[in-house]
Amino acid sequence: MKNIFFIIIPALLFFFSCKKNNNDVLSPLTNKIKKVIFVDPNNNSENEYFYDNSGRLSKFITSDGSISEYTYEPGKVLIKTTNANGVFNSIGELNSRGLRVTLNSDGGSSFWSYSINNSGYVEKEVLIRFTNGQPAYTQTRVYFYNPSTSLMDSTTVNVNNSMATTIYTAYTNFPDDFLKNTGNFFTAPSFKFLPLSAKGRSANDPPNFFRTITFSYEFDNKNRLTKRTVVNQNTTSTTQYVYYD
Repeated sequence: MKNIFFIIIPALLFFFSCKKNNNDVLSPLTNKIKKVIFVDPNNNSENEYFYDNSGRLSKFITSDGSISEYTYEPGKVLIKTTNANGVFNSIGELNSRGLRVTLNSDGGSSFWSYSINNSGYVEKEVLIRFTNGQPAYTQTRVYFYNPSTSLMDSTTVNVNNSMATTIYTAYTNFPDDFLKNTGNFFTAPSFKFLPLSAKGRSANDPPNFFRTITFSYEFDNKNRLTKRTVVNQNTTSTTQYVYYD
């Protein structure tokens, strides 16, 4: 059986910080990513990003030719995705916080709901996916924060009653401003600082067993994140970021 194991990494491809005011999702971006390149044992891929005249993300193209196009409306963003042949795949919606709330495709519909704490961070995210009008998949993410530092202590992910856990054990002193400067969309909260190490376990791991996870980063001369390396036990994955200068 394949292990269910999740690492919450905020700078992954489509992610957008949850601590936002209602206008940030419509704001132009400071640093514009041109390409994101993923390399790991199970997935080597490359995505390319495009922007409108206001500096907002307007389109990205995946290495398999799929295209996602962004339409900005008051308080929300619509994302339409087509495959390499131009055939409709899905349409989704982000709310004014940059959080995905719906996704509709021929395979069914998905809905997200959130609980937000007083500091503006997501504490809980619930995803329910429907097939033929019936709930077929449920995922609940819970985020725990240190009340003194606002650093994320841990996350749990419950998928159809299978629980995975990630506990963050150390942070760098680099502020996690990657998300707000690049406009990556989706639903993981940003960290206050970039994480340095963690430990995690899947639903199928023995009791009290945790894998060791380490993070390392490279930056350019403009202090922009250019490479993220994650070592999960003995498996290494990297994400590289190429910017429009």
